[in-house]
Amino acid sequence: MAQIEKPTLLIITGPQGSGNHLFSKIFSLHSEVTGWTALYNHKWVGHDQEPFQKYWQNPEQLKDFDWSQSQYYMTSISCPYILNKQFTIPKYKEFITEAKKHCNIILGIIGRDKNVLKYQQLRVR
Repeated sequence: MAQIEKPTLLIITGPQGSGNHLFSKIFSLHSEVTGWTALYNHKWVGHDQEPFQKYWQNPEQLKDFDWSQSQYYMTSISCPYILNKQFTIPKYKEFITEAKKHCNIILGIIGRDKNVLKYQQLRVR
């Protein structure tokens, strides 16, 4: 009997303003990838609506996720992100440890110039 390969989960992470939304949109566009489809129709969607968001809060719940939907998944998380008006560091270790029980992990880390957010806030405000 052939062994069924575990699905693959791509995790994109980086500081705010580094392009998490952009890369989430790009990778989720592939028909074989289950990801952040709300970004198809909207330029920006808050991370509280990212499909794996509740699992970032409670990684042990990944055992209840339906891993049979696809062979490829993607999630995006900023570091830090805002949760209840508080800067929050993702539970990377817990999330990845639990996810590895169900899938293979690819981790993409995005960096950026330290001045980007400062200039972004000046431009926006």
